[in-house]
Amino acid sequence: GKQLLTAGGNSARLWSREDGRLVVNLRSHTSIKALDVSPDGKWLVTAGTEGTVKLWDVTTRAPVRRLDGAHPPGQAVSCAEFSPDGRWLAFCGSSPERAYVVSTAGGEARRVAVGAYPVFSADGTSLVYVSAERGKNRGVWRLPFDTTLGTPSGAASPLTSTSTATTSSTPRGPGGARRRSTSRPPRPGSPRAPAAAAPRT
Repeated sequence: GKQLLTAGGNSARLWSREDGRLVVNLRSHTSIKALDVSPDGKWLVTAGTEGTVKLWDVTTRAPVRRLDGAHPPGQAVSCAEFSPDGRWLAFCGSSPERAYVVSTAGGEARRVAVGAYPVFSADGTSLVYVSAERGKNRGVWRLPFDTTLGTPSGAASPLTSTSTATTSSTPRGPGGARRRSTSRPPRPGSPRAPAAAAPRT
């Protein structure tokens, strides 16, 4: 892409790769914990240590939505991820570890799993996350996802053991380049995904 997305303190910044110029400086949150850009480059999501998630219009630099109440106030939201079609947003809290999905068009966030670092599959039909549910393997689990309703469409199933539960990935900028530094589970169908991964439905 032609732009680079960074975050530091309470600001999310969009830079020009060509000349290093600061294009956008969005001041938000007590401290930004996670951010992502939609696949079409139109939307930016930021998540903060105070427990809120904000959706921004990249062109106007204005906040479009603020998600409050999905996660306990004062508890950091530690990740945020757009679906491949940009219609859905997955995010998670760090204490307690819960994974949520919300429509970018509006509506309430739904808790879909007891776990962290939800990542959409390449076709958007499943969510992969690190389980934090008592009595379950602490490894990576796959949850079938209905892209029309924005809800789970089946039961979660384990993909890996704890030893292969996370892999590092990079964040994504408006042009599609990933720009994350948080450790996340591998996306199904990618070269990093485990060979024993269950087939998509």
